[in-house]
Amino acid sequence: MLTSATFKANWGNHNGNSESMSKARTQERPYHHGDLRRSVVKAALEILAETQSLEFSLRELARRAGVSHNAPYKHFADKRELLAAISAAGFEMLTKRMTREIAGLGNAREQLFAMLRAYIAHGVENPALYSLMFGAYLRGPDHGRPAIELVEGDKMKALMVGAIIAGGLGRAIPDTPRNERKIAGALLACWSLVHGLTLLVTVSAGALRQHPSAEMEARMTTRNDQDVTETEDAAFDSTLKIAGIVIGLVLIAVAAFWHFL
Repeated sequence: MLTSATFKANWGNHNGNSESMSKARTQERPYHHGDLRRSVVKAALEILAETQSLEFSLRELARRAGVSHNAPYKHFADKRELLAAISAAGFEMLTKRMTREIAGLGNAREQLFAMLRAYIAHGVENPALYSLMFGAYLRGPDHGRPAIELVEGDKMKALMVGAIIAGGLGRAIPDTPRNERKIAGALLACWSLVHGLTLLVTVSAGALRQHPSAEMEARMTTRNDQDVTETEDAAFDSTLKIAGIVIGLVLIAVAAFWHFL
């Protein structure tokens, strides 16, 4: 006989099971709607780091992110919009890296030096991302860049400008309307030199990976994966040390040139 008590008991159990099933379904969903965009960009950065290629599909990306193949289109109209978000994330990564490197440094010259080393390291460690950030891939018909990328790029640029204004190139430059062109010129000179150096180091590092020296090949055939990784890391560290020396020379050259302006 179905009494009020048994009905409540049975309904309570059924309701409890429904809640459990609902929780289970929620847990099975990899991401909540609020962080879907961030999750897709993160998955794209992972694929880019692994393959060093922009030739991935949104379907492949959705599978990596653990969402339906249509999910990325909720936030990105096409692949170009997605790549713009990836590039913006790259600038955000670079800005955070620069900020970490200058923490505790009180001297503007040391800060600028640390920023430029971080800039080069970012490019060497993430060549495909660096190429996306500064290459022509995202340039529009009017030679403009995506707004989301410009916002994050300006944050990185502001760090460098702050160090230059504070005397990173040897003397402080008052931040006044009269000095706007002078500050912009100093930034352009400094940025152009370090950008060119980054491209040279990136190309050299890439060539080293594709065509290792005879000594590295011998080590690769006689030693285990961990030893090979250590060898590659040592080569990378040496490259950055050389880059650091060149940065110092670059800063001296720019500072000397700047004194004549």
